[in-house]
Amino acid sequence: MIFFVLASGFSVFAQTFTSVQTGDWDDTDTWGTTGITDDYPAFGDEVTITSNHVISINALAQAGAVSIEGSASIILNNTLIVSNLEMSGTSSISGSGSLSSFGNFSIPSGTVSINGGSISSTGISLGSASLTIGAASLNVTGNTSISGIITFTSSTGTKEFRNVIVNAGGTWNNTSTESFTTRNITNNGTWNGCGNTTDCSYTISGTRIISGANEISIPILIVNGTVSNTAVLEITNQLSGTGTLRNGSAAISGTLEFNGDGPFTIATPDFSTFMNTVAYTEAGSVTAIATTYRNLTINKSANEVSLGGQTTVSNNLTLSHGNLVLGAHNLILTEAASPTDASLASFIQDTGAGVVRREVSATGIPLYVPIGGNNFSPITLTLNEATFGASPSVDFSITDSAHPQRDRDNRGDSPAGDDDGTVSTDYLDVYWTVAGNDISSPVFTAEYTYDASDFSQTTESNLVPALYRSVGGTLDWLAVGSVNATNNTVSMDSGDGFGDLYAMDNTLERLPVHLISFAGKPSKKSVVLNWVTASEENNNYFEVERSLDGISFEKIGEVTGVGNSSSIQNYRFIDRFPLSGRLYYRLRQVDFNGTFEYSEVISVTFEGLESALHLSIFPNPVHTNRIVSIGLNADAIGQPFILKVLSLNGEELINRSLESNTDLELDLSSFKPGLYLVHALFNGERLSKKLLIN
Repeated sequence: MIFFVLASGFSVFAQTFTSVQTGDWDDTDTWGTTGITDDYPAFGDEVTITSNHVISINALAQAGAVSIEGSASIILNNTLIVSNLEMSGTSSISGSGSLSSFGNFSIPSGTVSINGGSISSTGISLGSASLTIGAASLNVTGNTSISGIITFTSSTGTKEFRNVIVNAGGTWNNTSTESFTTRNITNNGTWNGCGNTTDCSYTISGTRIISGANEISIPILIVNGTVSNTAVLEITNQLSGTGTLRNGSAAISGTLEFNGDGPFTIATPDFSTFMNTVAYTEAGSVTAIATTYRNLTINKSANEVSLGGQTTVSNNLTLSHGNLVLGAHNLILTEAASPTDASLASFIQDTGAGVVRREVSATGIPLYVPIGGNNFSPITLTLNEATFGASPSVDFSITDSAHPQRDRDNRGDSPAGDDDGTVSTDYLDVYWTVAGNDISSPVFTAEYTYDASDFSQTTESNLVPALYRSVGGTLDWLAVGSVNATNNTVSMDSGDGFGDLYAMDNTLERLPVHLISFAGKPSKKSVVLNWVTASEENNNYFEVERSLDGISFEKIGEVTGVGNSSSIQNYRFIDRFPLSGRLYYRLRQVDFNGTFEYSEVISVTFEGLESALHLSIFPNPVHTNRIVSIGLNADAIGQPFILKVLSLNGEELINRSLESNTDLELDLSSFKPGLYLVHALFNGERLSKKLLIN
C-alpha cells in the first residue's frame, strides 16, 4: 500500500487525531493518531481535544469534525476552519483569532464558554447545556436552537443570528448590554433580553416573524424590514426603524407592550389586525404611535400616554391606569369600539384642540365616552332620531370652566332668543361639547357625570340640565331632564340639536315650555298644525310663523297659552291660506315678560286646490330680463281671476284681472333676482305659488 503525504499537514486520507498534551495545533508532538505518524490535523481529519489540554492556533489550521472535551480549550491566535464543532464538559474557546464551522456547532451537554475570537457557524444546537459567550464575535447563518442556557456576558464583539429558537426549558440570557442583529425569533422558554431595561438593541431586517408561547422582552427594537409579532413582545425602551411592524394576524394573536419612556416610532405600524393588542405600560410619560389599533390598553403605574397624531381604535380601548391625553389630536372610536375600565385613575383627557370622535350609523346606540379635563367626567349620548349621511360621527370634548354664555342676554340677536341676561347663581365649572358630522335633525338623550369639585356655588339642588344649541338661527338654551346632586349625574331628555351640554339654575326660565311634539298635516284647502306641551311656565302665547325657504319666516297667527301647567296641553292652528308647494312652520313661544323661544322647524307639502285649479308659471325658475308666462286653468271657462305678484316682504308688484284659461306674458326686466309670491284669487279661493328669478 502506498501513501501520499502532502506538505502543511494535509493528508489525502482522513485520519483521527487525539491530543496527547498541551501544545500548538501544527506541532506533531501535540497529537496522537491512527495511521500516519508525525503529522498534525488537516482538512477532513477528525480531532478530539481531551480534557486539560490547551491547543493554540498560531497559523491557519483546518480539520473535519472537532470535539473539545472536559476542561480542554482552544486559544485562537489565527484561523481555524472546521466542518463541525462540538463542545462539552467545561471546555472553552478564547483568543483573538477566528473559528469557522461550515457545518453544525453543537453543545449537547456541559458548561462551556467562548471568551474571545470571532466565531462563525451555519447553526448552533445547544442541548441541556450551558453556553457562555463573553468578549467574542458570533455570526450564525442558520438556526440557533436552544434547549439549555445561552448567556451573554460582554458587550464586546458583534452578535449576529439568523433564526433564534428558544425551546421549552431553554433560556436566552443576556446579562450584559450587548446588542444583536437577528431575523426570526421564537421563544417557548425563558427570554432575558438585556442586563438592564434600556441599553440593548435588536435589529431585524427582511420579512421576519417574532413568535412563541412565552414573552419576549427587548429594550430597543429596530425594524428595518417587515416584522410580524405573534408573541407577547415587550419593548422596554425604544422602537424605531424604516420598516413595518405588524402585530398579530387574522388567526394568531399578538400582544405588543410598550414598557419604556420611548420614543416609540416606526415607519409603518400595523396594529389593526384581528388578533392584536397593544399596551402602554411604562411608568414614564410616553407618546403613542399614531395609527389604527384594534385593541389598545393603557395600564401605567404613573404618568400618561399622549397621542402622537390622529389615532383610531376599532375594538377594545381598555383604560386600566393612567390617562390617554388627546392634546391637539383626535381619537376616533369606530362604531364597534368599546371603551372599558375607565375610572378616576384612567380616562381620556381632553387638554387641547383634539376631540373624541365616535362613529355611528344608526339610532338607539349608546355612545359612551370616558372623557375628562381636570377630572374624570364621562358622558353617554344616545341618538333617538337623526338623519345620517355617508360618514356620520359625533365629536366629544370638554371644557373646564363655567359656560361663558350662561348670563348673556340674547333677545337682541337676529333671530332673537329668550335669555334676558339674568345672572345664574348656581352652575357647574365644566361643560361638554358634542358636534355632529354628517348628521342632521338629531334628537338625543344624554347622561353626564361631573366631579364634586366642579360645583363651587351654593345650592346644587337648583341645577337643571341645559343645552346650548342653535335653533331657528339663534344660539339659545334648552332645559330638559334632571340633575341628581347626590351622585353628580345630569340626565338630559330630548336634546334637539348638537351643542354644549351643561347644568345650571333655571332663574332665566330659558325654557318655560317643554314641547313634546309639533306636527303639520295638509288637507284639501288648508294645513292643520298640532303641538303638545308636557309642562309650561309663564307661557303667554304662541305665534305661528311660516316660511317658503326655511330661513325667512312671517307671522300667520297666534294661539293663547295656558300660562303655568305641569300636565299635558294640546294646541291646534289651521293655516287657511297655505301656499302651494313645500312650506315651513315654526312656533315662537312668548313669556309674560316678553322673552321668547323658537321651536323646531317642520315642513309640509301642500297641493290642495291643484286638483280643480292649476296655476301655471313657465319657465320657473327663470332668469331676469326674460319673459315668464303665468295663467290659471279652471273648469269655469271665461270667469275672471285676480293675479297678484308680491315680494317676500309683502310689497305688491302686480295686480291684474285676467280671464281664466288665458296666460299673461310678464316681462321681468324690472324684477331683481330673488323669490316672489304669485297669488291667483278665483271664486273666493286663493291659489299661490313661488316664482324664483335668478
